[in-house]
Amino acid sequence: MTKRDLIKYLDNARYNKKISADHDFLDILQAIRDKALAKLGFDAVAESVQKSLDNVLDTYKKWTGANDSKNGVRVKTSYYNHLPSILYDYTKEKGACYNHLLNDQVSIETDEMLRAKKDYSKLTEQIEANFNAVVATVEGIKTAKDAAAYLKELGFDLSELEEPPTPVMLAKRVEPRFLLVEQKAA
Repeated sequence: MTKRDLIKYLDNARYNKKISADHDFLDILQAIRDKALAKLGFDAVAESVQKSLDNVLDTYKKWTGANDSKNGVRVKTSYYNHLPSILYDYTKEKGACYNHLLNDQVSIETDEMLRAKKDYSKLTEQIEANFNAVVATVEGIKTAKDAAAYLKELGFDLSELEEPPTPVMLAKRVEPRFLLVEQKAA
């Protein structure tokens, strides 16, 4: 094991720690968002809007189906201003209105949400600073053995670096006499 191996190991550990922190942060945000939305009755509003838009679209489609090309009436179907196209994001599937409203129309900026974002930012800075300090220390240690001992003291499990897996090789029996050029006697 070399110091380069140890630094690669630390880079991988840093990445995994950040991913773990990201997942934890997203879970916290989800809980805060769900609590705020429940308090405001968002689910009922989104469901009501969904039903209303579905009714609007059904009424419009029935009317256009019954009247298109009759009595000189032609329904315009330009993609950009055609009512079904305009309402597509809200009506494409069950719950689409809820998701569209939640993702594009609602922003939750409660004190609790802002505090969670600030805590997450602080945490990621601390993760980065601590890993940078450990990497700098490992780079400054003279031998890989001493650097590994330092990392073990910090609680890192270096077992995957200490005993690299032996590659499995399937070798066929060969006759060496057919591989080498024979030397002629001088």
